[in-house]
Amino acid sequence: MKISKSDNGFVLENADGETLSLSAQELAELVRDSHRLLDPNAKFQPQATMKVDDVRLGLDAHHTLAILRLIGLDGAETAFEIPGDSVRALAEALVRKAEQIEKTQSDKTAH
Repeated sequence: MKISKSDNGFVLENADGETLSLSAQELAELVRDSHRLLDPNAKFQPQATMKVDDVRLGLDAHHTLAILRLIGLDGAETAFEIPGDSVRALAEALVRKAEQIEKTQSDKTAH
């Protein structure tokens, strides 16, 4: 299999010359989900992290789910649907982590 970049994303080509065009997002999702394709019985597989360039937060059309979109430096996007009862817990956890990061940065500049 050969992967090459095209004007519209990427092209996968097999040994018979058959091709499949994918956007950058589709390719990122394929890579991210490959462990489930290879081993559908796996309960958890660690995923590689990506550096986030932008974060977007919205609601679904019914205003029952938060939609969190993380956009990587390469433009790849991963979206998550977060149930209403988990949104506040996520927000509180993010605030705690932000405070830990700020404290660490403050401690480093104090020394």
